[in-house]
This record gives sequence, structure tokens and C-alpha cells, in this order.
Amino acid sequence: MHSQARGPRLLADMGESNKSMTGFVLTLPILFAVAVGPVAAVEGNVAILDSSKILQGTHEGKRLTDTLNDYIATRQKVLSTDADDIKSLNDELTALGGMLSPEAREEKQSTGRRKVAALEQQTQQFNRDVDDKKRTLLQGFTQQLVEIAARIAQANGFTLVLDKADRGAGTGIVYSSATDITDQVIKEFDRLAK
Repeated sequence: MHSQARGPRLLADMGESNKSMTGFVLTLPILFAVAVGPVAAVEGNVAILDSSKILQGTHEGKRLTDTLNDYIATRQKVLSTDADDIKSLNDELTALGGMLSPEAREEKQSTGRRKVAALEQQTQQFNRDVDDKKRTLLQGFTQQLVEIAARIAQANGFTLVLDKADRGAGTGIVYSSATDITDQVIKEFDRLAK
């Protein structure tokens, strides 16, 4: 039994990885299956889009990626400085080796262990902060992307929009380029940003 179409609606999400300039992975949790009724019983036209290309191809996506890369680079400098301090302490301990009294050696080793533990905690917090920043930055982008894709899908009579972006496991989607709305979404996204 199939329900009557009342316009497209969001059914699933997508996640896309995009290597940022600093080597961290930017994960974009976005949409995409805009459909009516159960997924197993889709009637009507199907469209394809590439959310990775949309993120990389829109002015807003580029701005968000640059903002995240700057955020990461700033925090990475702090972690690098702390790691350099630990290395210096270790080098000093190695160089002085036998010249230090057992108490002085133990004190330097203890200081090193405390700094390593602090760096590990700082790194974990850094990763949590980056994840939070990604979510914050992408929230509005995702919402606008869903709205634009739904509008284009409805205007063109598509009842399902699939994301062909590769998430590392391969997508396995076979489609006609005539049903790919990626470039339309990019153009509309940039038009609305002006």
C-alpha cells in the first residue's frame, strides 16, 4: 500500500569525509534521501546529488572549511608547543643522564609524566572541541542544503534524492547524469548566499 505524495520529505542522513588542509578529517553529517512513503516502495523519479562536491563547490562550504581549518591550526599550535616542551625535557634528561642525582632524575621524570598526561588530556579535549565546532559550523549549512535539495526535487518532480558521495565503503549507485542535481544545488546555494 502506497501513500499519496504530498511533496518530498527527509528520510535519511549522509556523512561525507573531506580531508582538510591540516590533515584532519572533516565529517559532514547531512541529508539525503528526500522521499515519500517507505523507502522500499519508492514511486516516481529519483535524483542524485554529491554532497561532497556541494561542500567543496559552494562559497559557503569553502568558507566553513577554511574556518574549521583555521580553528584546527590554532589549537594544533598549542599542542605542538606542549609536545616540544616534553621533547626538550626528555632531551635534557637524556643529555644529563648520569650527572643528575637520583632525586633530580626522578623529579624530571615525574615532571615529564605529568606533562605527557596533561598533553593527552588536552588532545582529547581538542578532538571534542573540533567535533563540536564542526557540528556548529555545519548545522546551518546542512539545513540550507536540505531546503534547496527539497525545493529542486519538488520543482522537478523527484520523489527521492540519493547522495552519491563516497563514504569510504563505495556507494554502488548507478544513475544517469540527467538525474544529477548537484550543480543545480551549488548554483542555488551560491545564488542565495549573495
